[in-house]
Amino acid sequence: MDLDALFAIFADEEVNTYLPWFPLKTMEAAWTVIKQVKKDGLLCLTAIHDRENPRSGQVLRRLGMLYQYFYEEQWQPKDIPILFRMFQNGIICDD
Repeated sequence: MDLDALFAIFADEEVNTYLPWFPLKTMEAAWTVIKQVKKDGLLCLTAIHDRENPRSGQVLRRLGMLYQYFYEEQWQPKDIPILFRMFQNGIICDD
């Protein structure tokens, strides 16, 4: 249903170039996504945020996500290096 449509959007390379990477505007919306992920039996949920935006990291922690590592990416279209922090929610997330 909706999951197939969402996958089609995120799988399209041209569309994906311009997506804001599924921002959630409220904690309620974020909890809804986490509950749906668990209900659907998905094994892992990840999220990233710019290191220069620590409030986003605080939100991820409040959602029960755990910091895993950081990585640097050359961010486009400004062509500047950005350090991202990656979090996982701990549903399973095992290798």
